[in-house]
Amino acid sequence: MPKNFVQQSFYTWFKHNQNRFRHPPTQVRYIRGYVEFFFSDVIHEISAVINKYGCNVAFTYQSEVWDFLICFDVSVERDTEGYFCGQCIVEEGSSIKKRFHSRAALLAEHVFEPLLVWSNERLSKDVFAQINQMKGGGSTWVNLLSTEQIERASIEKSVRVQDTSPPSREDGVCVVRCVID
Repeated sequence: MPKNFVQQSFYTWFKHNQNRFRHPPTQVRYIRGYVEFFFSDVIHEISAVINKYGCNVAFTYQSEVWDFLICFDVSVERDTEGYFCGQCIVEEGSSIKKRFHSRAALLAEHVFEPLLVWSNERLSKDVFAQINQMKGGGSTWVNLLSTEQIERASIEKSVRVQDTSPPSREDGVCVVRCVID
C-alpha cells in the first residue's frame, strides 16, 4: 500500500489514468521510498521505478541492468508562487519557471504523463530487445526493435549476432544479443 507522497501520488493518478495505457503497469509494488512495476503484455525484462527523483525505465538481462531505456527526472522545489521543477529551464519569453498548484500536479506533468506517452509509443507485445555489448565486455545498451528492424541490424557489418536463432516469445524473453566489434 502506498506510504509516501510519491507513492500516493502515483497511486491516485494511476487509478484515474490506467485505461489510457496500451500496456498498463502490472505487478505494482510499493516498496520503501519508491514504486516498481512491469508493463502488461511486454517482455518482463522491462521494468519501471518511480521515486522522488522521477522515473527510470530499465532493461534487465540475466539479473543485470543493461540499459535505462528512458528517464523522466524531476526536482520538486517550492517558492511563494507554487511548486516547480528545479531542473527545468525558464520558458521562452518568461523570466520564471512554470509553477504548479501542488507537488502531485508537478509529478503528473513531469513524470507520470511522459511515462504514459513513452510507453504507448514505444512498447508493444511484439517488441524485441537487441542487447548490445562492446567486444571484451564493458559498455552495454539496448535497442527496442521490431522483427524487421532486427533483420536489418543483423546484416550490418559492425554487428555480430551471437544468438542466431529467431527471436522467440515462448519463454517471455525476446532478445537478440549482439557484440559490437
